[in-house]
Amino acid sequence: MSEKFLGLDLGSKNLKLCVAEINETGELNLLTTIKKEINSFRNGEIIDDEEFNKEVIGFLKDLIFQLGIKNYKIVLSFSSSTFNFQKIKAKTIVENRVVSEEDIKRCKQIARTSLISQNYETIYEETINYFLDNSQTSTRNPLGFEARYLEIELGLIQVFKSFFLKLQNFFKENKIKIDLFLPNPIGASYVVLENKDKESGCVLMDIGYKTTVISVFNERKLVNFNSFQFGYEDLIKDITLEYGISEIDWLKIVNEFLEDSKNKKSSLKIGKQKISYSNFLKFVEKRILFYFKKREINDYFNKLKENYSLINGVYLIGGLTNLPEIENIIKKSIRILTRKGKTIKGLIEIESGDFYNSFGNLNYFLKNYQDKGFWEDFWGFFKNLFSNFFPFSSK
Repeated sequence: MSEKFLGLDLGSKNLKLCVAEINETGELNLLTTIKKEINSFRNGEIIDDEEFNKEVIGFLKDLIFQLGIKNYKIVLSFSSSTFNFQKIKAKTIVENRVVSEEDIKRCKQIARTSLISQNYETIYEETINYFLDNSQTSTRNPLGFEARYLEIELGLIQVFKSFFLKLQNFFKENKIKIDLFLPNPIGASYVVLENKDKESGCVLMDIGYKTTVISVFNERKLVNFNSFQFGYEDLIKDITLEYGISEIDWLKIVNEFLEDSKNKKSSLKIGKQKISYSNFLKFVEKRILFYFKKREINDYFNKLKENYSLINGVYLIGGLTNLPEIENIIKKSIRILTRKGKTIKGLIEIESGDFYNSFGNLNYFLKNYQDKGFWEDFWGFFKNLFSNFFPFSSK
């Protein structure tokens, strides 16, 4: 039986799952997607042990049994306002005057050991820059270059340790192996952003139910990352309170206006309330502007624009993108080109943007962790070497 891959996005409102296998050409074949409402996980933390066992652990066990899966790998991602991004540097002597894989590994290890925290756990690491012989100019890949010294700058994403270890242990104790944990929206960046977007500079903004997580890319690298305590839930609470309606009524309004978004003069009657499309948009815009200022999201974007090239603007994913004209509303707040994210051309079209993280997790894993053959490694060496001379060549 072929190996199955499960991409799991553990959210504060829903669990989103993609099940796939590898076809004969080595590409992903998406078998099914599942979305399930949960109440036991919030903002990166298990808040109800018993419910988590039922909603997540029990669900996964039943699914694996029902699908008859014997051989599988799971990549799980989540969001948290406790995410912490740090850049650290380390330097080492190049042992044989030609940079090798061992030199790079040793230098990265030195960097990791310099960052010891009792409160945080590192869940993602990416090399931002390589420097040779104290040069101020970075090198894309130093492998095979002559040098006496190698310096590496790493970007690390950490999360509150007690939350993460508890999450890990739940799966271990129930004998469900998680092959890789990822912070959202790192996986999604592999299915929403083109290489040219990451090269020229762009932002991937994931607005979930309780948390907004922002990833910034330049020269194909993650150069900045931040999370904020703002989500779709804040907006729902404000609007249901303002109009005296239920969350179900709110979702009905959103769906109706999405279907009739071209008619700016349309209106809906919910109970005793009559809500026009224009007033609906004005209210959403007012609350977005309020929260972006209160949570210092606008200030963050102002700093980003000062420090990075963001030619390709902001791509939006997450629950908030289900609102009509949300990209225009957010653009007014952060004052930068903003659009809704969509699947990269050439990839499998997934049925809903709700699955960008779970589907992206699988693409990330296959690109970075699948075993490579000798010739792939061999040609990979030369591709990395020449990328220093031809930085815009595809990888």
